[in-house]
Amino acid sequence: GIYDSDTQQVFSELGLFGSYDDIEVKKWWNKVSKFCRDIKNERLSEIGMKGELLTLEYEKSRTGVSPIHSAMESDEYGYDVKSQINSEDNSDLYIEVKSTVQSLNYARFYLTKNEVKSCISLSPNYRLYLWIIADNKYRLNIISLSDFINHLPTNNESGEWETASLSFDLFDWSNSIEWG
Repeated sequence: GIYDSDTQQVFSELGLFGSYDDIEVKKWWNKVSKFCRDIKNERLSEIGMKGELLTLEYEKSRTGVSPIHSAMESDEYGYDVKSQINSEDNSDLYIEVKSTVQSLNYARFYLTKNEVKSCISLSPNYRLYLWIIADNKYRLNIISLSDFINHLPTNNESGEWETASLSFDLFDWSNSIEWG
């Protein structure tokens, strides 16, 4: 909210504070709200891309083979990166990437129903890569289906879930990888 008295006065004198009956005032506030959401979404997109780029680097280092950045082709795959199991086993490994700049205690990520369907159908060759990005220090936690499936919501006769919100700290970080 707007708590500073000088700021309140400016908005009040502009006719933008206090009266929400005016359709033009509503339109203006709607544009401001959209602008703020766009800024937030752009920032989240940048954080997500950073995690995907870190995953591409990590996978190339781990396997010796350049992975495919599938998210650049389509969001419909249900994963972001296609790599391989390891340097000896070139079986496909499908990776969904989630990243945050928040501390472990506060970080959350979202899984869509499509991502979970892909995970189930591609398991056991599907991993969730959780990145904590802070001050050019990167921590990676690699999660398998068995580690997160029990944390997902279930459908019932009242409705179906489309997106699940999970906390980064649901998972054991003791074996996380320091990268970069």
